[in-house]
Amino acid sequence: MKKLLVFFAIIVLAITVSACGSDKPSPNDNETTVQTAEPETTEQPDNKPANKLPDGINPDEYAKFVQFDLPENFREAAVAQMRKQATVEWTPEYTFSYGNTYDNWGFKMTYTAGKKYTGLPYGNMNCNMSEFQKYLDEHGGKFAAKAENGYNDVMGTQCSTAINLSFQTFFPEACKVSDSWWPSYHSKFIGINVGSYEAPDGMKRGVDIVAHNGEEKMYESYALADMGDVIISKDDERAVTHVRMVAAKAVVARGANGQINPNRSYLVCIEQTDSFDSTRKDVNTTWWVDHKYTFASLYQGGWVPVSLECYKDNVSVYPYIALDEIPTADMLAKGTLGGTVSTDYTLNYIHLSIYDKAGNLVNRVVKNNSFDGSKENLRKHAFNLFNDSLKAGTEYTFVLDAGIAAGNAELCRVDFTYNG
Repeated sequence: MKKLLVFFAIIVLAITVSACGSDKPSPNDNETTVQTAEPETTEQPDNKPANKLPDGINPDEYAKFVQFDLPENFREAAVAQMRKQATVEWTPEYTFSYGNTYDNWGFKMTYTAGKKYTGLPYGNMNCNMSEFQKYLDEHGGKFAAKAENGYNDVMGTQCSTAINLSFQTFFPEACKVSDSWWPSYHSKFIGINVGSYEAPDGMKRGVDIVAHNGEEKMYESYALADMGDVIISKDDERAVTHVRMVAAKAVVARGANGQINPNRSYLVCIEQTDSFDSTRKDVNTTWWVDHKYTFASLYQGGWVPVSLECYKDNVSVYPYIALDEIPTADMLAKGTLGGTVSTDYTLNYIHLSIYDKAGNLVNRVVKNNSFDGSKENLRKHAFNLFNDSLKAGTEYTFVLDAGIAAGNAELCRVDFTYNG
């Protein structure tokens, strides 16, 4: 797992990251003599391609097929999904703490019982909103994690997974690895550069990329950043990275000579971090929402802006979740399963649940944290699902549900009598 690092807006030094943050306030320039930069536009042809299912996918070939809509405006949808992740409210069922210490960064988190928190917890579970909300609904709005293995056990997100989950509502290529957003890793990069800066192949540090291009070119690139774009700072010589999403068009101040004033020009960002935002007195959150970062501080921190090709036409493939075979009552009675769940996006989670006749949960097998997996065979989960918690001769209901970033779906509900 990549270890991440937060570069703060007015500091040249790198601080700890991985869904990163700090308790120091970001710059907040209350300037009025600025203008919002207009991003580059692309004329759309009359024969613009239409949204569709992936080639070769026929819904009629599946026992259950659930298709999700695509948003009308991908940029707005990306930021809206980040805000949705950042504003969910919950209370710890009990106080729990966790942390990790690596060579070049570390963190310690404590969530206190009875205290209200806002935003998905800081964690590495790649948890989407539908799964977290389902957990809250089933536990009276409360959440807690044993966190025995640091943030890998916590149902939540960190900086890059939060952004990827937002992109996964319309961009199927988005996955876990932050290298996907690093423009100098040409074989891995799935975005496009914002502006005319160059990212030499293999360059490992953001400070080297910005130095290679110079202040003027990088400032002009920051000026083109628009909502839904990403800024990323990386130092892979120290194995640290942090990623932020741009929440609005760049605000740019220029002098009489037309040159950008980097101290009065800024980007407004939203990001998941590994520290609580001490500038917020209204909520307890690790999400840094609408913080401002001056162009000068972005350059000093080695921040690079990137975007998505699909923003140009707002066209993509429809997200879907499908099940090719519904387990029968006879199969379930014998304690066996069949079928495969699949999607054209990232399969965030699958819940295989068994309820008694009163609707009480008897047993559940959860498959999650797959990050970039798109298929899951159910047969292998039978051993853990049909255990001693079930009694022979008793009636039960099997429920299968799964979720992707675009939403969740119940794929089957089957009543059966367990043979033991």
